[in-house]
Order: sequence, then structure tokens, then C-alpha cells
Amino acid sequence: MRDLRMFMQVVAALIVLLATACAGNLPAGDAVVTTSRPDDTVTVEGISEVVVDIDSPSGIGEATIELASIQTMQNLTILLHLNGLESFRFLYGDTEIGASVSSHGDQTVREYQVIGSEEQAIAPENPLWMDIRYVQEEGESGGGGYYEVSAPESFYQSSESSFEISWIDFYR
Repeated sequence: MRDLRMFMQVVAALIVLLATACAGNLPAGDAVVTTSRPDDTVTVEGISEVVVDIDSPSGIGEATIELASIQTMQNLTILLHLNGLESFRFLYGDTEIGASVSSHGDQTVREYQVIGSEEQAIAPENPLWMDIRYVQEEGESGGGGYYEVSAPESFYQSSESSFEISWIDFYR
């Protein structure tokens, strides 16, 4: 009888875990991640140096990330395994920041704050600026890398423990 009770508890726990995963809510360490597409993979690791690693086969997606605690977080880095980054949005509280990286030439980064329906350009010295760079993985060529996005300084000054991100590799 005790074995049956233990078996039923395990089955109940698995049902809860599967229901959470099917809804797109995936526990990631001390974070809860909700994605817009079931094939997107988002992992969150670290405490003071938090890394959000995103693999998006379609190249288009959104994720909401709720961190359990930001008290000790000193750095938040988002890794996007994409071939391009024509649109990236970072939202926390009432702040929305957008960015794009040109897909030709020197990969110029353009960043802006979204206020209502307006886009206001921001410069690197602005606390809203996100450092964005493309990292070519060793031994890979022609798309074997990822975009590394550092959260803006203003995010650390806020008391927000959750944020939303969206990305588009190339407009179709």
C-alpha cells in the first residue's frame, strides 16, 4: 500500500511538471521562463552573474523571465543563438528598449527607447544602452555564433525581478 501511495505521488508530480512545460512555463533554476513558441529553448543560470541562453529555431520569439531574486545580481547577459538580430526588445517595469543590428557591413547597432508609439534614439552613454555584440564561436564560420546582449544599467537600478524580451533574426 505504501508503494502505491509513493507511486501516485510521483505520478502527480510528473503531471504537474508536464502541465507546466506544456503551458510554456519552464522552471529554470531560480527563474520561471514563459516562451511564445514551444520549440524555443531558454535556460537561466547564475546568481550574481545571470546568463539567459536562448536557442530559437524559427528566429522569432518572445520570453518572459521572472527571477526569484535580484538582490545579488550584478550582471545579466542574454545570449541569442541567431544568424541576425534585426529586432530585439527588452521590457521591464514601464521601460521598453529596442535595438537592431545591421545585417550588412559593420553590423552597426541602433538602440532606442520606446515611449508610447514613438522611438527615441539612445546613445552608448545613456543608462538605457545595452551592449550588443556578435560572438563568433571558435571553429565555426558563416553563422556559427550568437549575439550577446548585456542588460542596461537602468535595469539594475530598478527593483524589477521580471522582464520580457522579444527577438527577430531577419524580417521576412
